[in-house]
Amino acid sequence: MLASDLLLRNVRLTPDALALRSETGDLTFAELNRRVNRYAHALAGVGVEKGQRVAVLAKNCADYVVLYFANGKIGGVTTPLNYRLAPEELQYIIADSQATTLLFEDEYTDTVRGLAPQLDDVRTYICMDGAPSADKSTGFHPLSAATLIENASDREPDVAISENDLIWQMYTSGTTGRPKGAMISHRNL
Repeated sequence: MLASDLLLRNVRLTPDALALRSETGDLTFAELNRRVNRYAHALAGVGVEKGQRVAVLAKNCADYVVLYFANGKIGGVTTPLNYRLAPEELQYIIADSQATTLLFEDEYTDTVRGLAPQLDDVRTYICMDGAPSADKSTGFHPLSAATLIENASDREPDVAISENDLIWQMYTSGTTGRPKGAMISHRNL
């Protein structure tokens, strides 16, 4: 079973039932799935491919749920970041995970802008809830998630995913040294 199977099952059985309630509004299962698909196509459109890490620096929010499912549908691997970590700790995890894409909430723009010169693997920066200006001196050119999603398809992505494919890369607290990435497949989930 794939993570998206859970969502699609509820879309078939109860499309108009409440799936997600947040400060930004409620979503039914059908609405949630359409948003997930838009995010999935948006991520694929900026180059996220199967197996690539997508780091996320945000507090708990509706789009976190959306991102988990969206990455799962295209084979991307969500790597959540603890927003309470110091910049050096964030830099270590992002680099260690080899994330190629970094999504972040607007309130972390300064942190991400400061980290950008040290993140060799990150090719794409996406602001989840705003559109920060580019910084030519650091090569920091964030995209707007809203713009990417608005222009993306809400159809199911056509990517072959298996239960053994990774979906999450969660980092430990690092109590015995540096944090370590624990890999989670659809089957483990």
